[in-house]
Formats: sequence, C-alpha cells, structure tokens
Amino acid sequence: MRIETSYYDNIKNIDKDKILISISGDISKEIKDKIDLWDKRLAPSWSIYKEYTETKDEILYTKRFYKEILEKRNLLNIINEWIAKFGKDKTYVLLCYEEEGLFCHRHLVYKEFKILIDKNQ
Repeated sequence: MRIETSYYDNIKNIDKDKILISISGDISKEIKDKIDLWDKRLAPSWSIYKEYTETKDEILYTKRFYKEILEKRNLLNIINEWIAKFGKDKTYVLLCYEEEGLFCHRHLVYKEFKILIDKNQ
C-alpha cells in the first residue's frame, strides 16, 4: 500500500488506477461520483473546522485534530478495511478541498498513515 495526498480540483490529473479517498466532512454529488470511498471518520469535526476558519491557528487545530479525531480512531483498522476493499498493491490518495501547499488535515492523516504503513510492511 502506498499513500499520497491531493485535492478535489486536481482529481482530473490523478492516475485512474489510484484509489481516491475523500476525508472531508461534506462533499458535493459531483465529487461523490469521482471518488472510490468517502471516509468521514477522518474528517475534522464542524467545531474544529469552524474554530480554524475564525482563528487560523494551525497549532490549535493540529492539537484538537489529533486529540478529537486521530487518537479516537483505530487507524490501522481503517487501513486494513481499505486494503480488504481495494487491495494491498494500490496507491491510495487522500482528498479534501485545500490545494497543495496549504495547511490541511489530510497532511496530518497522511503522516500518521505513513508511519503505520512503513511499520507494518
């Protein structure tokens, strides 16, 4: 299993053989029709998102996202669910709204998944 990140406006540029995983709390029907899986378990809560839009405090966002989302999920189980559904020899692309280079929760999820994948391969 390999893991990457991208954003919705870039879907058209992603290789068709990659598994597209949305990790946003909300997505449009247009996006739903283009992805392979929508895993809301990895989305920030509305409270976390709203606070960030008001404060732009990346440190606070990161602390809350780890405490309220990532630490409460069994990330290895999520990875294994994806592998059971799509296969181990695939590249999985974590998707949300923010363009590359901007602060985004998908980079936090990517970091944790990468650690688990490297540890378990």
